[in-house]
Amino acid sequence: FSNTLSQSLPIVFLTSFFSLEVAGFYGMSIRLLKQPTELIGSSTQNVFYQRASNLHNERKSILGLYKNTTATLAKVYLIPMLLVVLFAPIIFEFFLGSDWLVAGKISQILIFWCFFSFIKPPSMMVFNILKLQRTQFRIEFIQLILRISSLAVGYLFFDSYMISLALFVFVSVIVDMYILFYTHIFKKIKIS
Repeated sequence: FSNTLSQSLPIVFLTSFFSLEVAGFYGMSIRLLKQPTELIGSSTQNVFYQRASNLHNERKSILGLYKNTTATLAKVYLIPMLLVVLFAPIIFEFFLGSDWLVAGKISQILIFWCFFSFIKPPSMMVFNILKLQRTQFRIEFIQLILRISSLAVGYLFFDSYMISLALFVFVSVIVDMYILFYTHIFKKIKIS
């Protein structure tokens, strides 16, 4: 619930404090960035969960599987990420028209969050396998507070939806990196 709430914050926030148009640009950006990758992410998540659970039940290390899966997901996303970072406004304008240029600029910010969201599922599955849901909830709750704060700072101090989104993405990426490293160094993942 905390994760779902914090991910939907930008739509509510942008609509309330900026405009419905800005929220629409955000919505189009996030939809186009996440939709193509959700199928790959969910199927990878299911396969990883099954294999990692089996290894854990056999008291074997899941670290190698975790590293390989995360690295493979990062490699898959790298080229699309670079294309979006370099050319998103041009791509959006070409395919959707000049009215969507702002959505392309927003995509250049959001792509970093989408990258970590794409490579993070193995980490989230490790939390479930190792019964670390309480820790996961604490992290998600802290992330919710940080995301609310980041959006508020961008609005209150800069009156800029781009800065609000950049701060939101920055906070999200930092928390996602923490989750990746926490999972990597957690001792139970290295059981042999």
